[in-house]
Amino acid sequence: MTNVITPATRYLPVPSMGRTNSFNPAPKVLRVYDSKITQLARKRDGYCLYGLLHKDGCSDGLDGHHIKTRGSGGDDVLENIISLCRMHHDMAGAYKIEPEELLSILTLFHGYVYENINPWSAKDWIDGRSTAIHRNGSLGTVPS
Repeated sequence: MTNVITPATRYLPVPSMGRTNSFNPAPKVLRVYDSKITQLARKRDGYCLYGLLHKDGCSDGLDGHHIKTRGSGGDDVLENIISLCRMHHDMAGAYKIEPEELLSILTLFHGYVYENINPWSAKDWIDGRSTAIHRNGSLGTVPS
């Protein structure tokens, strides 16, 4: 009798010369899920916080932006979501706005505390003369 592999038996361990094929997946990290959190963040902020500080014009619409994305393990909590207009939301999604700057804006407006993040200031983020944490974790001047 030959072994027939069907969809139901395809991934079953098959003994082979005294060894077994076993698969132990890594444990899943528990995340906080809240389907209404972006609505709460938009209500909390009321306007595009990035546009308010940079005064570079905003587009219509107000989105809740996850600073640490869901795909990279970001939780649905107010401390991880900032209200941005559609234009600034697109810029943040394309990493044209650094996540550290968005965290510093939340620190300025709401007093949230993040490791190695200071409240937003024009000197740090607009003038580019000060140092800021970059995505790779190194210190350097913010490009102007």
